[in-house]
Amino acid sequence: MNGTHYLDTEEQTQHLSEVLVPVLHEYVLCAETLRGVMRRRDNLQAEFEAKNEALVSRKTDQESLQDEVDGLADRVELANNALKGDWVRWRGSMRTDLRSALISTAEKNVEHYEKCLAVWESFLLSQRQEPSEQKDGDNVS
Repeated sequence: MNGTHYLDTEEQTQHLSEVLVPVLHEYVLCAETLRGVMRRRDNLQAEFEAKNEALVSRKTDQESLQDEVDGLADRVELANNALKGDWVRWRGSMRTDLRSALISTAEKNVEHYEKCLAVWESFLLSQRQEPSEQKDGDNVS
């Protein structure tokens, strides 16, 4: 019995070595490979989540910036329209003021030249009268 038990144990050990150990070894290798694949997949998942969060954050930032840009564009448009309105009013006011100043200057020039003309006319009249007065004065003496 002792011999058969030894043979049975030897046969059992050989069967384990030939059949079970290679399968288990393959299973361990497969498990290690799967663990490495899962680690890479977890790294990819983490990178995906980080990039996705960054994208969402950027979209939020981009939307926020877009809102700010839109608001600033509206303010620039309002400022441009106000500036155009002010420019039109200023140009009209400038034309009115300039026209008024030129008319006032022209009227003052006309008054001045009318006074000059009156002085010259008075002078000319005095020059015409003096010779006749001188003649009258010469005759009287």
